[in-house]
Amino acid sequence: MHRPAFIVCAALAIGCLLAACSVDRHLPQGQSMLVANRVEVTMTDGKPIGKDVGNAVAKRNSYIRQSPNKRLLGFSRLPVYIYCMSNPDKDNWWHRMLRSAGEAPVIYSVDDATRSAKQLQQMMKNKGCFGSRAVFDTLRLHNHKITIRYRIAASPRYRIHSVAYSAQTPAVDSLLRAARGNSLLRAGDCYDQDQIESERTRITTLLQNSGYFTASQQLVHFYVDTTFSDSLLSIDVQVQDPVHNDVATPLETYRIDSIHIDSNAVRSSVVSRALRFSSGNRYNASRIATSYNSLLSLRTFNYIDILVEESPLSAQGSRLLDAHIRLRNSPQQKISVSLELSNASPVSRNANSTTGGNFGLATVLNYQHKNLFGGAEALQIEGNLLGELPKDIFSRQVASFHELFSTFEAGLKTTLDLPLFLIPYNSRIRLARTLPHTLFSLSGNYQYRPYFERFAFGTSFGYSWSPSRYTSHQLLPVEMTYVKIQNIDWSYFSAFAGIMGSRIAYQFSDHLIMDLRYDFVYNSQHFGSRDNFSYIHATAEIAGNLLSAFAHAGGRTNELGERLVWDVPYSQYVRFSAEAKQYFYHGRRNTLVLRVIAGLGIPYGNSLLMPYEKGFFGGGPTTLRAWQIRHLGPGAYSPFGDLDYDFDRFGDITLVANVEERFPLPGPLEGALFLDIGNVWTAHRTDAYRDGEFRWNTFARQLATGTGFGLRVKIAILTLRLDFSLPVYDPGRQSDRWRFRHWTFDNIVTNFGIDYPF
Repeated sequence: MHRPAFIVCAALAIGCLLAACSVDRHLPQGQSMLVANRVEVTMTDGKPIGKDVGNAVAKRNSYIRQSPNKRLLGFSRLPVYIYCMSNPDKDNWWHRMLRSAGEAPVIYSVDDATRSAKQLQQMMKNKGCFGSRAVFDTLRLHNHKITIRYRIAASPRYRIHSVAYSAQTPAVDSLLRAARGNSLLRAGDCYDQDQIESERTRITTLLQNSGYFTASQQLVHFYVDTTFSDSLLSIDVQVQDPVHNDVATPLETYRIDSIHIDSNAVRSSVVSRALRFSSGNRYNASRIATSYNSLLSLRTFNYIDILVEESPLSAQGSRLLDAHIRLRNSPQQKISVSLELSNASPVSRNANSTTGGNFGLATVLNYQHKNLFGGAEALQIEGNLLGELPKDIFSRQVASFHELFSTFEAGLKTTLDLPLFLIPYNSRIRLARTLPHTLFSLSGNYQYRPYFERFAFGTSFGYSWSPSRYTSHQLLPVEMTYVKIQNIDWSYFSAFAGIMGSRIAYQFSDHLIMDLRYDFVYNSQHFGSRDNFSYIHATAEIAGNLLSAFAHAGGRTNELGERLVWDVPYSQYVRFSAEAKQYFYHGRRNTLVLRVIAGLGIPYGNSLLMPYEKGFFGGGPTTLRAWQIRHLGPGAYSPFGDLDYDFDRFGDITLVANVEERFPLPGPLEGALFLDIGNVWTAHRTDAYRDGEFRWNTFARQLATGTGFGLRVKIAILTLRLDFSLPVYDPGRQSDRWRFRHWTFDNIVTNFGIDYPF
């Protein structure tokens, strides 16, 4: 082991040992630290624990009120040790930071242990083990540490023999019998109180969706009989009539009479189109709920209230309801800005160099109008600027604007979102949960490099919809991009055209892209809570088939053999990409975030390579932070001399994995430790990027690895981000790929931005 790494590991080990010895001073007099919970299960009849009882106790740990401090990577309570490095008698910034970044030791509570034992016993009864008992005792360890041992004596679990349904109202009785095939309670299943409650909810939902406005869970009763067998029971499900003033009245169905809309900006006709019910409909609670979600999908309201109440015209035998829709708009216009700054050590040919030393700045300015014409039409205008200053900018004179930048990009995109399906579809089409939206966009982009200029113009048309709370879809049947290259410095390219080959011709030639794209998003986040959640975004697109049919009719080709449409070669490919993120909340304010990105592009037909705009790039402030964007890969490609510093490197395949632990620091500060792994590859062997081809037997050795530390500052609604990263493993080097011994302050890659990287 290298001496610096050995010193760091030894210091950490000594610090942890010292911290472990100082836990006692953070415990109140006579108290102990809880280090473990153990649950032992035995059968009251002395038999082995069967599958039924095993399933009953599967979630036993969730019923225990007190949990010990979590271990880091399964073996070290590092957060506790960090907390205990602080002095409880001191309150300066250093000791406050240690307490904030760490985790206080969990102090054993006999009251919590007693309640936990009672909850475990109730858990067994809820699972049908009615004769079970639960007790606890403690195992005291050295240094004021305690393990709690819970002992469950489980009785055999009851199974359902039969289930019967009935209702006092004849029409409801018929409805229950007709829908009993959907029952969650079935003969032969184990008794489970959670299933009982789920069945109660199912029956109530069935009644409310069938017009019974006054139906409630309090009217659904379950009678359980265990007297005829030691292991079997019967369940009698009854729906009783509501009682008013000690008089039971039969359940009746209701219909919607009138709908009153109170909206301060959006036209009533648009609101009506978003509703999933109308006057004269039978009451349906699910349609009321989906109407709320449909109104929410208009993205223009910050207050939505749907009140359904009995109409003054309602009478026995003709029950009527009035619906009152009250809406208040959120601020209609919004301007937001994002910013990314990056800086890396200078590039040179010595072994200590890792990245390209230009200073980069990227910013995006976004303007939104959520109700452009009074019908919830959303207009979004997004402008972006990206500039990269050469490393010698301060050592030479700048004679022109272009000499100021080694890279400059500017773009503008306008999107109009209409809350309806336009032709060729019927504008009254409704989906299960929300209104469909029609999308139009126009965009333009300018890119400057010292050896060329690129102009890109794009337009698209498509639809978006959200069939459920967690999922959304977007389909763009038409997405077109025209790319124009000019002011090419061919004398510059000629020096290494033999190396780059056809890559130059493809990367620096005019082309046309016409694709069909589909996006799927799954997001289980509950905003305002600290529940763990998942996020998945998958994209599939196919380009060039329609243009191919048109080009074959014309029959024109260029000198490279590419077919032309309007005298421009078109791109033909399929492309898939996916991003998956998982957020784990733990401790008071800690968050562990895992992310995986994968992508694949396959050119075919009129294209030998993926177009530049659709390629995958390695490095950057939100993926592989130890490398500047477009300065990594493909694969184990090693650049020739200075050529790498001018050309953007990209591939047809990408794979990235990120792990980031976010933890609190004093005040508005938040820290982060992260590990980034990944690269890009070409799909086929090419002389342009030697060793850049993806192969199953070599790709694992070509995964670049970087690590670092980050600071975040939360100011109002903004989160400022500053990341410092270093390469751990660089597959693009011929030797010394492990970079530990080459770490210096000059090698640190710094990225500054607004908001989290993911």
